[in-house]
Amino acid sequence: MRTFAMNLEKVKLGYRASFAAFVAANVVLMSGVLWVSWINFDNAQNINLAGRQRAMSQRIHRNLLQLHQTPPVPGDARLSELVHARALFDDTLMGFARGGKTRNQLLK
Repeated sequence: MRTFAMNLEKVKLGYRASFAAFVAANVVLMSGVLWVSWINFDNAQNINLAGRQRAMSQRIHRNLLQLHQTPPVPGDARLSELVHARALFDDTLMGFARGGKTRNQLLK
């Protein structure tokens, strides 16, 4: 009976050691993941801004094509959207060039 109790204690000790090693390994791995994410944060922002630049250039071109096909009338929403898209495109471009801040969306 005593051997069984000693073996049971050894098993419990082994489980505790395994669990402690598992937790330690997870802490180390998660720290590495967070560190890499922190390093790449600026790259992700640049990719997002580049995607916004692409979208703004497409919006500008679409509005220019629509305005070319049908001339604008006073108060035309296409003309207003074109002006705002161009302003946002220029602000973001200057933010890239000078490291400044950019607006989050089109001004309304």
